[in-house]
Amino acid sequence: MSVDKNFEDLILKLNKENDKEIFSFFYENKKYWLKKARATSSNIFHKICYKLFSYDILVPVENKSPKESLYFESAKLKLFLENGIDVPKVVFRNNECFVMSDSGNTVYEYIKKDDIVKDEFEYYLNNMITLLSKVHNYGFYHGGAQSS
Repeated sequence: MSVDKNFEDLILKLNKENDKEIFSFFYENKKYWLKKARATSSNIFHKICYKLFSYDILVPVENKSPKESLYFESAKLKLFLENGIDVPKVVFRNNECFVMSDSGNTVYEYIKKDDIVKDEFEYYLNNMITLLSKVHNYGFYHGGAQSS
C-alpha cells in the first residue's frame, strides 16, 4: 500500500489531531475515512447469549489489542474485496490507523428519506440483505456491519 508523501503526511496529522475513532476527510477532491486502532472484546451479555443459544451469528468478538484489531479488520476488508464483496478499499495502514476509500451514501441515507416509496425502500433493503448473505455464504463474519 503505497501512497504519496503529502497524503501520508495529512493522514498522520489528522490522526494525531482528531479524537474521534473514525472520521472522514477529503484529499484531492476524494473522500476517505480514517479509522483508529482500538482494542476489541465482547461484553459479558454477548458471551452469555452465545452460551445460551450457540448461534454462529452470536460468536463473541475475540479479544484483540488495538494493533491486532486494526490489522485484522483491514485484512478482512481486503479479503472481502478479493471475493467480490463490495466494501471500501483500504488505501493506507500503519500501526495506529487505516484509511478507507469512501463508498458513497449509506443504506440508511436512502431508506430514511422522507419521500422514499415502498419499492425503493425494498430495493435498498434487499441489496443490503443480499450483500450480508454473500458475506455469510462465504463463511465470513463481520463485526458491526454498517448501514449508517
